[in-house]
Amino acid sequence: MLGIRIELLAERYAATRFNDRTKPEWPPHPARLFSAMVATWADADAPDLVEREVLEWFEALPAPEIVVSGATDRAAVTYFVPNNEAGSVVVRDLADLYTKITVATEALDEVMASLGADPEDKAAAKQATKLRKQLDKLCKKAAGDSARASLAKANESASSVADGVQLLPEERGKQARVFPVVIPHDPVVQYRWPDAQPTEDQVSVLDGLLSRISRLGHSSSMVSCCVVDETDERPTLVPSSTGSQLVRVTAAGLLDELERAYLTHQGNEPRVLPQVMARYEDAEHHADIAAPLLGSDWQVLRVVGGSSGAGPRLLPLRRALDLTVAVRAAILSHADDPLPEVLSGHRPSAQPGEPTGPSERAHLAVVPLPFVGSQHADGRIRGVALVLPGDATEADRWALDVALERWRERSRSGSLDVQLGRAGVVHLDPADPLTAPAALQSARWCRSSRRWASVTPLALDRVARGLWSADRERHETAEAQATATVQRACGHIGLPVPDVVLAKAGPVTAVPSVAGFPIYRSPGRRLPRSTVHVQLEFSEPVAGPVLLGAGRYLGYGLCLPVADATASASKEVGGAA
Repeated sequence: MLGIRIELLAERYAATRFNDRTKPEWPPHPARLFSAMVATWADADAPDLVEREVLEWFEALPAPEIVVSGATDRAAVTYFVPNNEAGSVVVRDLADLYTKITVATEALDEVMASLGADPEDKAAAKQATKLRKQLDKLCKKAAGDSARASLAKANESASSVADGVQLLPEERGKQARVFPVVIPHDPVVQYRWPDAQPTEDQVSVLDGLLSRISRLGHSSSMVSCCVVDETDERPTLVPSSTGSQLVRVTAAGLLDELERAYLTHQGNEPRVLPQVMARYEDAEHHADIAAPLLGSDWQVLRVVGGSSGAGPRLLPLRRALDLTVAVRAAILSHADDPLPEVLSGHRPSAQPGEPTGPSERAHLAVVPLPFVGSQHADGRIRGVALVLPGDATEADRWALDVALERWRERSRSGSLDVQLGRAGVVHLDPADPLTAPAALQSARWCRSSRRWASVTPLALDRVARGLWSADRERHETAEAQATATVQRACGHIGLPVPDVVLAKAGPVTAVPSVAGFPIYRSPGRRLPRSTVHVQLEFSEPVAGPVLLGAGRYLGYGLCLPVADATASASKEVGGAA
């Protein structure tokens, strides 16, 4: 367990929301604390490499639990502050600009040295191109500023004296500023990582770094931070795919992103800091949300290339089953022997080579992640999610990690190569949560909702003959049977019984009709399954991922949470199908 305690020494907190600068942020976001830690570390004359290692360990921790009180928004007060630039002649700090040029030049030299050692390093080549553009922009700016400064000096006159007077704060024009503030009921905030297992050295280094942080958010928000042992206080907010509150958290690679961003903004406004969002909800409410057996802690693989040429090879959604079957086969072929039950979906055999029956517990699902459900959606698959059950153990996760690492080692491209037969190869890499599109974010598929609509068709456990028959009596009988099958499928994954609407047409933008997908056949027996698109409405919000039916472990029956308006529109489409 790891805990961090933050005390607001002035019993107030001044910081703006990431998406609305007129409103205060509460509680303080974990990513804001991490940015303060990085700034404190980098502010040293010689930043400590050991502290950097601890920061890299810390950034990879999952979203923490938060212990926090309520807070009262202070009435917004508008302040009028002097403009930083005044007068017709703008005084520029050329020394600061040349410092930026020096920093950018040194960074470029380092990257070029790395590229010289490994000319095939694509990441280094991309970074070098970016740094060259940045350096060229800074040099042009320096040249222009120098020219303007020389012209201003040559044209000095009595009017420039008046302009110089305007540089005094009391003579400058005033700019309206608002500093949102909250007054917490309790000035202490805690973050907790119940499953973290830091070493004594890591705790010591982290505590020393936290002790040097003087503020969080605005400079008036003075704080005292430290590492704390486990406490009896219950969390107030917890990470949850069902949550409605967005909170900025850390992720692996965030320190590198902050350093790259600093090369651009150099600590000056305006700036947009890299961020990863997590959903939070009240701890008490969290226990009341129904959740499926498959969990929301995903490993997401992004399509990064393929045999079709440069750039990622994005398959249409109708090829989802081809991709998920190939990914699952690759994982099993690189897994330990005997195959772990959580990956294979079969019970371990008593004797080597002895056939086994299907597992009675939930196991690994390979799920396609397409870009659907928005105005500009194209229905193409951006990646796949490897979804383990909610009760997966560390041993289960380790089994998956081992298989992925072996797969990468044996791939020629350095990525995870997926062989699709005559269709060629698709290359996958772990998705970066800092840059991954919404389609590859688990929150997109797992947030709580009362209404859900299928993105891939649901394979029914029982054949529904006559479901689309013109014979009314036959159709109604088959529809009742299929509806009952869908409702039972919800029960199989731990969800309550919903109202069900069946359809041929895709109920979500850019989703093909049932006829656009290949028939799902049960593995082993190869029995064809009837498939339908569905729209579900539960009496209370349920959490995702909602994966239903016989093909759920291969991505069939994947549903997307939808808004009320979208659900209503899709019902009309379904009814007309």
